[in-house]
Amino acid sequence: MAGVSLLEEMTHLAAQPSDESRRALLRNLTDLFDAETPEARDHTKGLFEEVVTRVIDDVAVQIRAEVSERLSKIDQSPRNLMLRLANDDATVAAPVLRNSEVLTDHDLIRIAEMKGQDHLMAISRRKALSERVTDILVARGETQVLHSVTRNVGARFSEATFETLIERSEGDDELQSNIVERADLTEPLANRLRPFLSEMLREKLDEAQLNASDTTFHAAVSTTVRRVENKLKARQRARLEIRVIAAEIQKGERDIGPTVEALCKADRALDVASLILTLSDLHGIDATKTIFKREPGPIAVLCKNAGIPTRTFAAIVRLRRKRLKLDDAESAKEVALYEALKDSDARRAVHFLKLRNSAA
Repeated sequence: MAGVSLLEEMTHLAAQPSDESRRALLRNLTDLFDAETPEARDHTKGLFEEVVTRVIDDVAVQIRAEVSERLSKIDQSPRNLMLRLANDDATVAAPVLRNSEVLTDHDLIRIAEMKGQDHLMAISRRKALSERVTDILVARGETQVLHSVTRNVGARFSEATFETLIERSEGDDELQSNIVERADLTEPLANRLRPFLSEMLREKLDEAQLNASDTTFHAAVSTTVRRVENKLKARQRARLEIRVIAAEIQKGERDIGPTVEALCKADRALDVASLILTLSDLHGIDATKTIFKREPGPIAVLCKNAGIPTRTFAAIVRLRRKRLKLDDAESAKEVALYEALKDSDARRAVHFLKLRNSAA
């Protein structure tokens, strides 16, 4: 998509009074963007986003839905535009919520917390869903959403959410059947479900468990492979989420203290370290070694440089205490060291670290 082509299209777009004319021009822009190489899209998506954002709210729902459908399948679609569409009317939002790889778990959870059942239904149909997302879908979803998410073989459920599904399945044959057919239903959970089942579904459950026992080895191998793949995908999603959170903090849209404390509370130590390194603009450093190095100096310097309050650093120390088996005195000493550390000294240390890394 040449820059001049975009500018020409933008000029035409601004001058068009009718929905039909704008629909045609939006379609042309999307065609141009879709036809580009991934490398070219990286350079033009900012301008593309600016053009489309100028007019997207002024066209009919049907046209916005067409744009949403097209862009939802392009994994380099502009993030802010995709978030805008994902929060639009359900007809517009559905394709993005269903397909877009640009949205993070954090985005999906926020939307699921604020929007209605149609938005939840679209999210439930994504190719893959993490436990964090299914937690909110099951907590807020009505019957049809529960049916949809339990049919989704790419959905992962925490044990607590499985328990909730079992409780809500009483008197709902379709939900019970979906749960019975899930490959990730453990034997203890199956036994919890059994009293709610009809005779036919009990037989189906027994057959599923028998088949599982006949193929234990293959199932175990398959499960292990799937678990590794899911962990890799989850880590990729987490990295994207951390980049988004860091950008929001840097723009002043999010408070660093409560954000880091929430990550600590969720025991997401690696994500805490990744966020701190991202905010410090440090790359190629092992996040695990950063947060769990016995010597507290490095993590204290990075946190102070990032502007993390003492109270929040104390939450990080609690994470370190659990992993490193620190005693009360050691933990208190780390917090005291942090309080005594000057902002200017921390900034200077990080500056030297960047210089050393760039020279390496």
